[in-house]
Amino acid sequence: MSFLAGRTILIVQRQWIVAHKLAAGFEAAGARILLANNARTGRAAAHHADLAAAVLDGQSQQLWPILKREGIPFLIYSGRSPFNDVYAGVPIVEKPARTEEVLETVRGLLQDSALRPTYH
Repeated sequence: MSFLAGRTILIVQRQWIVAHKLAAGFEAAGARILLANNARTGRAAAHHADLAAAVLDGQSQQLWPILKREGIPFLIYSGRSPFNDVYAGVPIVEKPARTEEVLETVRGLLQDSALRPTYH
């Protein structure tokens, strides 16, 4: 059984063909997908109760504080380079990359977040 099975993943990509290719890969691994074509439309999805992780394009920086506050791991999937200091500490998968590479990175983020202690 896949580590992604049953998990909800937000994909924010301006390029619809890229978004759908990623979505197909995540769905094949058993994940549920929320798609948005920009940060504005992704904002509501970022508050989704079952959201497990997010794959964002390089223009979605306004979602970072929301996801961080909610404890949702995310990565940037972008062809934008070079990345400046704003991206320091944020996992980046540079386009073009195989869908499997993005899935593996998200899998790693989810495993890392499961190991972090939570404080109440």
